Amino acid sequence: MSDPLPYPARSRLSDWWNGFRDGREGIPARSPAAPHRQVTTPHRNMLLGRAGELYQLEYLSLQERLAVTTSALAKAGADASARHEARLRGLEDLREATAPLGAEERDARLLGDRDHPIGLVRKRRRNERERRIAQVRRSLAAVEESLARAEHVRDALTPLQEQLVEMASARARRIREHTERRIAAYLRPLLRRHPHPAWAAERLGGPLDLPAWTLAEHEEVPVAGPEREEPPAAYEIELLTPESIFGAQCPPPFLLREPGSAPRQFRLVQEEAGLRLRDYGHGNGPYIDGRPVRSALLHPGDHFDFGDHRYVVRDGRRHLGVTRLGVRDLIVAGLEAESGGRYRLRDMSFVQREGTVLAIVGPSGAGKSSLFHALLGELPLTAGELYFEGLAVREHREQIRERLGFVPQEIDLFGQLTVEQLLRYAYRLRGPGTQADDQIDYVCGKLELRDHRTRLVSTLSGGQRRRVSIAMELLNEPKLLMLDEPTSGLDLGLDRQLMTFLREYASLGNTVMIITHATEHLHLAEQALVVVRGGRPVYAGSPGELTKRLGVSSHPQLMVDLQEEEGTAGRATELAEEYARLDSGAEARAAAEHVRVTRPETAARDLVRRGKARLLRRQLHVLLRRQIHLVLTRGVTKDRCSPLDTCRAVILASLPLLIAALSAVLAAMVTGPDGLGRGPSPDGATALTLLTTLAVLSGQALSYGDIVGEYRIIQREHRTGVLLPAVVLAKWLVFAVVALLQGLLMTGVFLAVRPGPPAGLVLWPWLELAAGLCGLTVASMSLGLVISAIVRKLEQAVALVTATSVAQIALNGLTADLSGNVLLNALASPLPNRWGVAATASASNLRGNSPQPVADALWRHTPGQWLFALAVVAALSLVYLIATGVALKFRLEPRSPDRGERKATS
Repeated sequence: MSDPLPYPARSRLSDWWNGFRDGREGIPARSPAAPHRQVTTPHRNMLLGRAGELYQLEYLSLQERLAVTTSALAKAGADASARHEARLRGLEDLREATAPLGAEERDARLLGDRDHPIGLVRKRRRNERERRIAQVRRSLAAVEESLARAEHVRDALTPLQEQLVEMASARARRIREHTERRIAAYLRPLLRRHPHPAWAAERLGGPLDLPAWTLAEHEEVPVAGPEREEPPAAYEIELLTPESIFGAQCPPPFLLREPGSAPRQFRLVQEEAGLRLRDYGHGNGPYIDGRPVRSALLHPGDHFDFGDHRYVVRDGRRHLGVTRLGVRDLIVAGLEAESGGRYRLRDMSFVQREGTVLAIVGPSGAGKSSLFHALLGELPLTAGELYFEGLAVREHREQIRERLGFVPQEIDLFGQLTVEQLLRYAYRLRGPGTQADDQIDYVCGKLELRDHRTRLVSTLSGGQRRRVSIAMELLNEPKLLMLDEPTSGLDLGLDRQLMTFLREYASLGNTVMIITHATEHLHLAEQALVVVRGGRPVYAGSPGELTKRLGVSSHPQLMVDLQEEEGTAGRATELAEEYARLDSGAEARAAAEHVRVTRPETAARDLVRRGKARLLRRQLHVLLRRQIHLVLTRGVTKDRCSPLDTCRAVILASLPLLIAALSAVLAAMVTGPDGLGRGPSPDGATALTLLTTLAVLSGQALSYGDIVGEYRIIQREHRTGVLLPAVVLAKWLVFAVVALLQGLLMTGVFLAVRPGPPAGLVLWPWLELAAGLCGLTVASMSLGLVISAIVRKLEQAVALVTATSVAQIALNGLTADLSGNVLLNALASPLPNRWGVAATASASNLRGNSPQPVADALWRHTPGQWLFALAVVAALSLVYLIATGVALKFRLEPRSPDRGERKATS
């Protein structure tokens, strides 16, 4: 094997020259006061630092290779397990097939045997039995062959990990030999000229130590994994420069491998007062005690978290100890939660270990999803403790939320996007990571979606859409994956395949929780949790012991026994009381106590919480692109469109503009020939009434069904950290552009048929009219967004839009004279049509053109009045925009329970 670390002439000359110079200048200097203290030199430190970087590269490369082999080994183990179960079923089928035929089976007459003699009938039954035996034997042989192949792959992969560790250790030894060779070449000229050569040789010479992971007896070999009680340090980072930048595109050891890491995530700056942590504002960390950090001053012993690791400042502030954040155990101790006057969780206690699958089963309405909502922070707790990865969910809610993945039972996805577009937008919303293609290809391969990447989501079957929904959560590799009925709607065979995949995903060190009614695959989970009404547990343990411990013959029978009416003492109540009496929460309480005692607290100074401006800009950019895509593809329903389909899609996408133009034509035809500009005429009032009413209806029609139709999608994205201001602002900006185009079209089409205002106040008369109509359309669109945010059903939105439209038309000032009615003026003031009419009437000089002038002060033909009306329309648009965000926040953010919140400790 060739030397991977060549020693060229330039490096030899550098080592000789630095040794010659340091020896002549007496470096290192011997101190008479402390002759035995440890010393070093800058050039020796450089060589040791370079060796440390190479060691770290080897370690990271080894981890990557071990991750691949571990995944393959888990897959091979799962395949072997599945084949073994299939073999057992095949043996059972063979035993049944080879059993002798009874008299009734031997003489059974099937369709077509009625007129045949009994001898022929018996011969047919014997032949059918032999054919079935042969078929079962062939199937069993195929299963045994596949089992042998799976076991062979598993047995071949097992020694491969040891070989990988040995190869990496061998390369580390070559790095050490190379570094010792360079140090020796540096010391030779140094010792010839140093005033104390014997002392310098003793202090600077000697063999170098290998990194701990290369030692066979060390417990930190990556194959063995970290200890469960206290994870050992993975590695240590030396901060050699005044500023160290960490990110996804930084060199080791500053490379961040967590999904969603930005190219430049955060930096550490050496200051006189301490080590300054500064965040670049991309989101996803770093965190200190659960708080997102923009800037903090760290001292020795302080720590911060990012992704899966905790970074601890060592003595001297020149070293960072990097440890695993914690064991991914979920600790639930005595949880209680109430809403609507009833318990959602009660006496809920269990511990789910890292690397396991927990199946939550129970009758309908038992509150199985309440635990998920508590983990997501959507269900406030009245009592109990909840920890994941050693972090209290209550105090580290935002940090933990980025490590969760939740797949809801409802499949709400954007049908106009392809699978790849949907996954790409989801990946970019959750982080600034640069590995979108690799992650999408990985999850599509795991969930058998590669052949559907270019298909529209709306054209997929229910099972395929469910797999896409799961793929969205797997993009960021969540450490705690929660799924609500993941196998519902899947084809036969795919449900088992999905469960096997989830078990494999958990075996990589993750924690998986599923709510399921499909008890036929319960054996694929390591743990089972059975809950009854009120969120009370009746069993937590191995699925294999479930029926025996609860005294039932089968899982379906258990579901029947657990069904009970509220307030009655049935089987479920007895089991819940027995579970509580057995004190099954002792393990959970002990684990929670251990976390409370051992979790460290940091003492960071000058801590400034991370702002959301940069995160808002990034998410807004992604959401704008997606919203534009959705608007432009509103009529696309097929993967491959014919020319007719394309024409139909274009018409549907441009329908708001076409309706505005055609409605303006109709308004012009209804209006008299004088329009807005030929002296005193009632045509001006008619024209403005039609145009402003058209603007109100067109604007509200753009947005009143948008948020209410996408509410579940918005809720799901908000759970993953998408900011509500970015969601609302993206929708408003796109719809505002469409509304402006509608206003311009209405103005242009009407003026092409009928005359407009004869003279302008500040600008051209057509532009002043267009400004009023465009502002009114945008304000009405903004009001439609508010309506869409506060209602829960589309039917409610339609009713509310109808009511507000009638109110705006009745109180616009044209339908009736409002100048002397204080009450009606007060009711009309918050409505955009009142001020839109005022702006257009002022620009058109409606008071002067009317044969019977109306004494409405808002219609004065002055620049100040026109600008004031436009300013009020703009202010109403802003108020509606803010109201939309507030309404969404009120609906999505969790609220405190009615009582007992002080009892909750996590």
